[in-house]
Amino acid sequence: MQLGSSGFNKIVLIRYLDGFINGIDDSKKTSKNITEIYPNPASNIITIKNGIGKVIITDLPGKVVLDKNILNYQETFDIGELTNGCYFVITTYNNAVSTFKLIKQD
Repeated sequence: MQLGSSGFNKIVLIRYLDGFINGIDDSKKTSKNITEIYPNPASNIITIKNGIGKVIITDLPGKVVLDKNILNYQETFDIGELTNGCYFVITTYNNAVSTFKLIKQD
């Protein structure tokens, strides 16, 4: 999967039926993005408002650096150990997947 510079804040839902893709829905037609991530850029702590779901943070090559379940509407995550740079934050909520760019800086 390649992420383009224009697709960071766009939700794309892919529907599967019996293991095959049977449709792709653009977020403009299906739902509003309900996820909030702040501050961005961040140095030590980020807050994610998403609802109960999952958050994965990857570096640019795709290595997972954080993989956690979101148990509350609002969760904080310590990113202080990450090196400065650009990361992708992938959240899931009610079968919707959202990808955001996160800048880590001291």
